[in-house]
Amino acid sequence: MSLLSRYMFRQIAVATALATVILVFAIMLTTSMRLIQMIVDGGVGAGLFLELVFLSMPEFLIAVLPVGVVAACLIVYNRMLSDGELLVMRGAGIGQLRLALPGLLMGLIITGVSYSMTLYFWPVANREFRDLTAIAQSDVSAAFLQTGEFNAIGDSKTVFVRDRNPVTGDLSGILVHITDNEDQPVTIIADRGYVEDSDDGPRIVALKGVIQQLDRKTGKVDPVAFDSYTVPLNTPGAEDLARSYRAPSERFLPDLLYPDQTSPRDMRNYGRLVMEGHKRITDPLLPFAYVVFCLGVLLSGDYNRRGLSRRILIAAIGVVAVQATTMSVAGVARDSLELIPIMYALPVLTMIAGFAILLIARRRKVPTAAPASPDLAPA
Repeated sequence: MSLLSRYMFRQIAVATALATVILVFAIMLTTSMRLIQMIVDGGVGAGLFLELVFLSMPEFLIAVLPVGVVAACLIVYNRMLSDGELLVMRGAGIGQLRLALPGLLMGLIITGVSYSMTLYFWPVANREFRDLTAIAQSDVSAAFLQTGEFNAIGDSKTVFVRDRNPVTGDLSGILVHITDNEDQPVTIIADRGYVEDSDDGPRIVALKGVIQQLDRKTGKVDPVAFDSYTVPLNTPGAEDLARSYRAPSERFLPDLLYPDQTSPRDMRNYGRLVMEGHKRITDPLLPFAYVVFCLGVLLSGDYNRRGLSRRILIAAIGVVAVQATTMSVAGVARDSLELIPIMYALPVLTMIAGFAILLIARRRKVPTAAPASPDLAPA
């Protein structure tokens, strides 16, 4: 790589890092309120909070890296044109592909980082996140019961509490839905109750209520009134969680592409699992595809010191259109697996379009610069 290419690459790398940090911080502010509430209301230590935030980083990075690298390329190339640097490079005989090389290299690096996230770090972090959250809920389940919300306790228990006395801790308006047996789910409704500790962990003692069990085969509901009923709040430990059903985000690529044929839940979610597996392969291609397309649009045509506003707008619209189409196809592909080839075609066609624009612009004679204004045009 030449000295000029290294200079451009450093500019793009710094801009990409800065854009990524800003975007990650913005996402953390909007998505981490649940974690923050663990500290404010739940008594969870700051150390556990920071660990959970750290485990969320792969998901954040997968979302922001494509945006960060595209924004960096648009900003850096536009600034270098406004400062006259690109004009000098073109005047020195540097062609389209050499000008695009630093951006293309950064796009390849981001694609490699994205593959490491989707194929390894993201499922590992999601597994650890789930295990830590379950352990924390098992330790401080009473604090985790947020009033006015449906609180998931493990994979098969949901608890709703209308209100909690801030002094005594007594609960009112209790609803518990248990699906340990999916064919016979149980719903418990009670006027009031409280949380107590036991040798087996925290539990809700519901007072003056009704327990209803639904038989899905017959559709019959059997209600039974009670004066006192105990609902354990303990959740499986890490060892049990490792043996429990793993969500798609917690699975590695082979588990997604080849679901367990003997698992009824895998067979029910077959389309979703397979689609998620192919999405892990195609999504990391998008950062490089976006960079190729944007550079093709930016570096084609005349250069103007006033900037590349119109071409930046065209590039941004193209990226948004491809991203929206990708998300739509992925949503439909879980029910129609024959659409999965389109998930591969979108990034590949975007790359082809970008390279085609670059090569066409390279073959034709492009002026070094266009006049900045009519007043500067030769008489």
